[in-house]
Amino acid sequence: MLFDEPEDDLVDDEGPGNDDLPEGDGLPQPRFATSTRGHDAIEKQLLDLINAGKLPHAMIFAGPQGIGKATLAFRLTKHLLAQKADSGPSLFGDPEPAAASGLDADPQAQSTRLVLSGGHPDLLVVERKVDEAKNRVKDVDVEQVRAVPGFLHMTPFMGGWRIVIIDDADTMTRSSQNAILKILEEPPQNSLLILIAHRPGLMIPTIRSRCRMIEFSAPGREDFDTLMKQALPHVTGADLAALYNISGGSVGHAMRLIQDGALKSLHQLSALLAGWPDLSWKDIHLAGEVLGGKGQDDTGLQGFQDILLWACETITKAKARGETILPAPLNDGPFPRLLGHYGLEDWSKICDNLKTHFATVKYGSLDRRQAVFGAFSILKAGNL
Repeated sequence: MLFDEPEDDLVDDEGPGNDDLPEGDGLPQPRFATSTRGHDAIEKQLLDLINAGKLPHAMIFAGPQGIGKATLAFRLTKHLLAQKADSGPSLFGDPEPAAASGLDADPQAQSTRLVLSGGHPDLLVVERKVDEAKNRVKDVDVEQVRAVPGFLHMTPFMGGWRIVIIDDADTMTRSSQNAILKILEEPPQNSLLILIAHRPGLMIPTIRSRCRMIEFSAPGREDFDTLMKQALPHVTGADLAALYNISGGSVGHAMRLIQDGALKSLHQLSALLAGWPDLSWKDIHLAGEVLGGKGQDDTGLQGFQDILLWACETITKAKARGETILPAPLNDGPFPRLLGHYGLEDWSKICDNLKTHFATVKYGSLDRRQAVFGAFSILKAGNL
């Protein structure tokens, strides 16, 4: 049997998919990371601006989620806050500082330790809050952002910079974005605003025009593999190849995929499609019971939905480009048969219908167990 028969009153304490997560310490949170990988050119660009005394007063770190934008923002912040804060006052004026050769900051310096503890008086970090009642992460709201101008106008407590980092800045409402326009027009001296945005196009043009846009790309395969093995030493080469393609090179996305049991879901999806174009609806119903039945959390079902949608979107893109070979891990098993089964218009419609279906399951009243059955019904129907 592909799935064990579920027991109505039995709850899996570990949750589905957790056996895909090997033992490991994981990657450090951006505040605590001591280095970045895959962004050497950006780090050099920032360092050159610092050494030339031309660092912009506001920057947008733009790029896909989970590729190291926040890590580099904190790395830059620790470097800047350590420049004057730990040198102490001088009776004869400040000497001309030597040009820095990197963005490293002494981990034992007082300013660095304060950043790590979240208690540096010259650093304000604005992040999205969790709505406990609705079990979701809220957008950055206007009350959080209204604190930014006043904070940056204050005299630095430790004699150096005043820095604000706004994470997920593209989730700011229009009111929130308007609240920081004044500080962008008249920035105080030695102040820095870093906006971390996964979708910078959602920010109003007046903000984008007043900030230096720093474009980030996902790390290459070598850097991705190194980071993933650092976080999960036991992950295999085949899984790394799959995760790299599924996540688009985003280490953060790959880590979430593992936590959602995506690798297990990939094997389940391949098994359920093994007889394509014939399907075992009994196994599909059983999969729905296991992933969306009573007592199950959301991770296994979410991982399954993510993998199926990614597979269909990847097939659609391959069809649009006229490609006959799919990327790993879709280059084996039933997936090449799916590629040849429908035309581009069919696959485009399937992707649209799957997105609508999964949204209905998540936000509507549709039984979670129907998420799997309904998805395979859409896949089987094609463009009908």
